[in-house]
Amino acid sequence: MLPGESIRVARALILFWAGEDPQIGHNAYRQLAFRHYMPRVRGELAWPIIAHPSSYDELRNSNESNQLEIIRASHEAGMEGFWLDAYWFEGYFPEGVGNWAIPIEQTERRKDFPRGVQPISAACRERGLRFILWFEPERVGPGTYLDRTYPQWVLKAPGERWSLFNLGDDQAREWMTDYLTRCMEAYTPDVLRIDFNMVPLPHWRAAEAPDRQGMCEIRFVMGLYHLWDDMIARFPDVYMDNCASGGRRIDLETNRRALPLWRSDYNDNNVMRGDPIADQGMVMGLCCFMPLNSGPAWRTDPYYWRSANVAGPVPYWDLRKGGYSREELRLAIAESQALRPYALGDFWLLTENTIDPHAWAAYQYHRPEQDDGYAVFFRRKDSPYRVLETALRGVLPNGQYVISYHHGYLADAESRMSGAELQQLTVELAERDTSLLLRYRRIG
Repeated sequence: MLPGESIRVARALILFWAGEDPQIGHNAYRQLAFRHYMPRVRGELAWPIIAHPSSYDELRNSNESNQLEIIRASHEAGMEGFWLDAYWFEGYFPEGVGNWAIPIEQTERRKDFPRGVQPISAACRERGLRFILWFEPERVGPGTYLDRTYPQWVLKAPGERWSLFNLGDDQAREWMTDYLTRCMEAYTPDVLRIDFNMVPLPHWRAAEAPDRQGMCEIRFVMGLYHLWDDMIARFPDVYMDNCASGGRRIDLETNRRALPLWRSDYNDNNVMRGDPIADQGMVMGLCCFMPLNSGPAWRTDPYYWRSANVAGPVPYWDLRKGGYSREELRLAIAESQALRPYALGDFWLLTENTIDPHAWAAYQYHRPEQDDGYAVFFRRKDSPYRVLETALRGVLPNGQYVISYHHGYLADAESRMSGAELQQLTVELAERDTSLLLRYRRIG
């Protein structure tokens, strides 16, 4: 961290601890996170990829043919990457979790992928798409390869369907590191996606005596970080995606090693499935502490896309099919890419973070050094209010700024305002379920 940055962070933390403004503390932490708690590739920050996931449509019907179709559609739609999710291995998901085998060809479900995973990787390379590949190395299904072959490395708990591969055992961890290394060398993914879909505590408790409770858990977690560190050292051009049923491992140590490209299952599996209000709430909450993350976008229109955007969302529908505007998707992707640099700046909540459908939601990114940024405003589906009065943060009252308004992806108009006017801003949205992007930069 540069001396000037250190002074700014220290001052912000002092103000935060003094209770003057909690958001000052959030932004101080964000700067520390960028420096110390964010994964890097060759010394540079790892960024989310706008990637199409294979799991949306095919699921258990995944095979080489339809995955290659999705890759072609992803390339034609302007995606940055393709994501082969949890449906490529022997036994299917979830029953086959634990069928991680050496030689690795035994892992691949050859009935559907007769040439294995390599053709999927090659197709991504040919089209300039980055390749994300899914694994769940810790969970073990009954009767799977690990359960049969290495029972001494598998922790079981009474009444539990799933078992736990014991990364606290050095031999087990080294075996799994070797397995993942062979997969990385064979399939050459750009992102190693690590999922985890079980509760480990009963297995840890069942594995040790009452007077030793906690030791198994400690050794397991240390083994997990050891495994991840070994993979990062062996593959410095790759970063990891931390999933864990969507967002259940977003903590300091995993943040140092991995990005959450799927920040939560909250609006995927439960009653808020597809609801952009859930996306707005997650972005506004998580970005205070985990500055770079991603999640699903359900439609191409600006309200839905912007609700999910941090540095680029995951388009969560079948790109091979109709029902969406390819041109609008291209504009959405271009907007996300253009806004990415601002994610390194300060993040300010302009409204309360709530999932109340009657409320507005709004937040702002501001880069102090450049004195520019953007704010995005959402009038939700049940909001009776056409107008929001707010104040942009970080702008200089006597500064002069160029402002552009974007109801759609293209600018509607451009004007000039003073910083004092931006600190007493009125935003109007005539229709519900609509958004406004306001971009600004100081010119004097």
